[in-house]
Amino acid sequence: MPTLISNHKKRVVETKLQKAYSIISQAMKLSESEHGDSDIWDFTILGGAHPGPDHEILNEIDNEYFSKYLKNCHITKNNAGVYGSGVSRARNQYYQCLGFDIITLPLSNGDGSNKTYKVPTFLFMIYLNGNDRKMYTKGTHNSLGKNKFLFTYQSNQLYAGGVAVGGMPHGRLEEDKIRTGKCEQPIGTDTGGYSMRGEACATTIQRNGWKIPDDYPIKF
Repeated sequence: MPTLISNHKKRVVETKLQKAYSIISQAMKLSESEHGDSDIWDFTILGGAHPGPDHEILNEIDNEYFSKYLKNCHITKNNAGVYGSGVSRARNQYYQCLGFDIITLPLSNGDGSNKTYKVPTFLFMIYLNGNDRKMYTKGTHNSLGKNKFLFTYQSNQLYAGGVAVGGMPHGRLEEDKIRTGKCEQPIGTDTGGYSMRGEACATTIQRNGWKIPDDYPIKF
């Protein structure tokens, strides 16, 4: 019976994660068709040139480049807390979709003091249980790679997982973690001095045909 329950939980994660990736990917493709190459999207507003609270700035970018293209989801909060990866001050929009939830976070290379990414970037935190809205929370039941997963959109590409320091795709060490069942380890430390365990776990599942592999390091 425990094995049956575990396998069922895995199938639910696999199905929801693939669906979330598809919905976000479709939205970003529609945005690209209207705004062009994402590397030249105007995220300069995130660098402090625009007056007003952080969440209002973030929501303005989010509404223009993402949310109006998102299908079958609706905003339930527009000032949701996001923690981790050097952006703990940020507040942004929280979406409820069919079977999962999303918090979005747009970033640019001029985002405050962090300046982590070289080009305009979106982080998407996917929540499969709908009740934990923090990006990083202590405790294995709240860990990335089990009940929530990180996607990153950068340079016209939606990555299932995080990206390495400086806004580049996974490097050799990160690739090793993805391939060897160690995705729960941080893929790197950004310029703000932060890292998140489990950033690469969505990548591991995606590359295994959206199936949780036998050597997956997190138990269900």
